[in-house]
Amino acid sequence: MKQQLTILIFTLSAWVTASGQTWVVDSIYHQTQYRYYGAYLPVAYNGTTPWPVVLTLHGGGGNALGTVGFTQMNNVADTANFIVVYPQGTQVGTKCCSWAAGVGSPSDTLGIDDILFFNKLLDTLITQFNVDTNRIYSTGLSQGGYMSQRLACELSNRIAAVAPLCSNLDSLQMISCNPTRPISIMVINGTSDLLVPYNGATFRNNGWPLTYFPTDTLMNFWALKNGCNIIPISQNLPDTNLTDNSTITKFQYSNCNCNVQTILYRVNGGGHTWPGVENTFYELLAGETNEDVHASADIWNFFKQHSLTCLTTGIDELGLPQTITIFPNPTDNILNVRNNTSLKITLTLTDIMGLTILTTEVMGDTLVSLDLSNFQTGIYLLTDGQRTTKIIRN
Repeated sequence: MKQQLTILIFTLSAWVTASGQTWVVDSIYHQTQYRYYGAYLPVAYNGTTPWPVVLTLHGGGGNALGTVGFTQMNNVADTANFIVVYPQGTQVGTKCCSWAAGVGSPSDTLGIDDILFFNKLLDTLITQFNVDTNRIYSTGLSQGGYMSQRLACELSNRIAAVAPLCSNLDSLQMISCNPTRPISIMVINGTSDLLVPYNGATFRNNGWPLTYFPTDTLMNFWALKNGCNIIPISQNLPDTNLTDNSTITKFQYSNCNCNVQTILYRVNGGGHTWPGVENTFYELLAGETNEDVHASADIWNFFKQHSLTCLTTGIDELGLPQTITIFPNPTDNILNVRNNTSLKITLTLTDIMGLTILTTEVMGDTLVSLDLSNFQTGIYLLTDGQRTTKIIRN
C-alpha cells in the first residue's frame, strides 16, 4: 500500500515541477485500509478565500491518478478556480479499486462503508484547505457516477450538486434514496452504452440482483424528488463535430424546488465515455466519445450555479435582465454585441476549457463587432458580468 503512495507521489511530483501547480497526496485510514486521494490546487489558490471543491471519482477498476487525464478536470480548474479532489476506492487483493455504490462491486460485497469514508474525507479536506463548505460537488463515470448518485441520496446535507456519467440507480436504491433537501443533478448517459444500457437492464453482478430502469425513468425519479415539472424541455445542442458519430440532446426539468436543476444530456450514439476527452484505444471497448462538448467544462458551468443555500447564480437559464443582445449566433466570423444598458460593461470571451482569449469594454447603449475569424471553430463562452452565453463559431 505504501509503495502505491510512493508511485503516485513520484508521478505527481513530475507534474508539479513542469507546471507550477500544487498537488497534495494524502491518505485516510478506513476499515483496515489506507485510502489515498490527490488534491489539485491551481496556481491562483492561496488559502485566503474559501474555494469550491469538485470530487472527481474513478470508475470501477480505476484509480485516482488515471482519472486526471481521463477527465481533464484540472484544465477547467486552472481558470475557474476550484479545488479538484481525486479520491480512490477500496483495493481488494491486488486489484484496484471500487466504490461501495450499491451495485454489487467488490467493495459492496466486503461491506465497505463509503458514506463514512466520504464524511471523513470532507472533514479532512476542510482542515487541510480553505473550503467553501456550501459548494462541494461530486462527479464521476460509471461506478464513480453510481457513487455520486449515492452521495446525492445520503449526503445531500454536504454535497451541493452531482453530475454522474454513464450510470443509473438500482430499483431498490430508488426506494431507499431520501435526500434531506432538493439537490441539483446533471446526468450524462449515452444511448449506445453497452455497459450501462440507456434503456435499462436486469442482471446479476457478483451475486447482486440489479434492476435498472430506463434513463427516462431515472430522470423522472429525480424530477419528482426535486419537485420539478415532470415533462422536460428538450434542446438539441449544436453538432459542432461531424466526425464523432454522436449528438447531444439536453432535457431540462423546470420549476424545481429550491432553485435546483434537474438536467439530462442524452448522448445520441454515445458510449461509456467522457465527452470531450477522446481515447482511441478505450473507444474500442467503450464506444463513441462525443466531441460537441467538453463534459468537464459543462459540468463546472452547471455546478457553479448551485450551493447548499438554494441560491442560484451564473449561466443563462436564470431569467436575468438582458444586459446584452448577441447576433448572429452561431456565427462564421463577426459576432455583434449590443450593450442594452447605460453603463459600461466588460465582455470576456473564453474557450470551452475556461481560458480567456478576448476581453473588451463596451460603453452604454453601444453596438460592437467582435472579429472571430482567427479563432478555431467550436464552442466559446461570452460573459458580461451577469450571465454567460454559449457562442458557436462555425
